[in-house]
Amino acid sequence: MFQTTFYGLSTFFIAVIVLNISLIISLGSKDSSSRLFALASFFHFLWLFSIGLSYSLIDPDLVAFALRNVYFVGLVIPFILFFFSLSYLEDHVFTQRTRNIMVFGILAMFLFVYAKDILSLLGAPFNTFLKEQTVITVSKITEDGYLGWNFGFLSLLWAILFYGFGFSFVAKLYQKYAVQTDEVLRKQALFMFLAMVIAMIPAFLFNTTFPFMGIFSFFWYGVLSSICWVSIVGYSIVKQGTMNVNTVTAELLVFAMILLMFVGFFVI
Repeated sequence: MFQTTFYGLSTFFIAVIVLNISLIISLGSKDSSSRLFALASFFHFLWLFSIGLSYSLIDPDLVAFALRNVYFVGLVIPFILFFFSLSYLEDHVFTQRTRNIMVFGILAMFLFVYAKDILSLLGAPFNTFLKEQTVITVSKITEDGYLGWNFGFLSLLWAILFYGFGFSFVAKLYQKYAVQTDEVLRKQALFMFLAMVIAMIPAFLFNTTFPFMGIFSFFWYGVLSSICWVSIVGYSIVKQGTMNVNTVTAELLVFAMILLMFVGFFVI
């Protein structure tokens, strides 16, 4: 059922690093914007974990199921980061109505990606409503030996939503940086903007655009880029006081990151 591969093990390792920074921010700061970023980081961990599963599983149906989760979580991440960009720096607290919109949006994305699977569980009468999967249909091994997959009839809508949320929150972060007059906050906004640009460019290219073009051999490079944005955010937390994470927690972040990197060399 499982196979041990370099891509799978290394992806799981990177996922643990991302989970670590999510927990550090969640436990070390009470700001609303920090909690949103921690939530987005947690979904990023789920994204990486799902990719690790897709590289490690053998059964094509299970691989396709894991890949559908990659696309569900991958859409949730920029959706949450969009709300984070609205709250960032000013630490704007959203109303209950806005929070409900966020929850409803995530649920709608789940149904959007998993509609066929859910209808299949309900039985044959409901299963006839959809003839195929909405976003990811089946997994496959491409001609050059890489993991690949086929897209469903709503995959273009998925791409439009992904690019829309992604460009929107990055543009909003840049606006926060451009209009900020306080030097400390301006520098914090710059680090956050750079971290998110570094995170989204590989996601746009390697994890979205290339696969839609039938090119899957670069997909793992999008996974590898997670180390870059985590490093920038970690540095910004420790040196710039980003997201008001307390000093002790920030020092714990450094220790945990170094420990994980050390252990990872022996695991991989």
